Amino acid sequence: MSTIKVKTMFVELIKDDFHIFDKECKKWIRFFNLYEWKIIITFEKIEENFECFADTITDYENQYALVRLNKEWPEEEFSEYNIRRAAFHEICEVLLSCPMMIAQSSIKKRNYLQESVINSERHKIIRKLEYCIFHRTYRKRKITNRKNNDKKPIGFINPKQEGSKENV
Repeated sequence: MSTIKVKTMFVELIKDDFHIFDKECKKWIRFFNLYEWKIIITFEKIEENFECFADTITDYENQYALVRLNKEWPEEEFSEYNIRRAAFHEICEVLLSCPMMIAQSSIKKRNYLQESVINSERHKIIRKLEYCIFHRTYRKRKITNRKNNDKKPIGFINPKQEGSKENV
């Protein structure tokens, strides 16, 4: 029996996409009142985890966070909605960094929780925040399609149509 490998096509994001991401991150920084944090938002190719849309590296003790938007996305996942959702997701990572740091330190001290369990629980909380806050905020907002420079609206955001990915 042979297996068929399907090659994923990637979309190269542009500065306009980063602008949307940056603006959306700042919106949620204000919403969650995360002003005590120094949050740097960058636009780069994330080599170490090429399947992620964005990622966040936090240093809770120094209240520093680096939020990175990946320049390459799988074509089937590319949309303005997903760019905005990725921004929300990454700011939630900053918001939850303190309890995650506490949980991870308990792993080292007591060794009763696995890091994968903590990561899974963190993403469950973020998914609930996405549903309760983000989806409801954008439910009736029009989105546009950037493919082929088409700036016409392609419809309304429908959270039920959006698939959920762990690596947002």
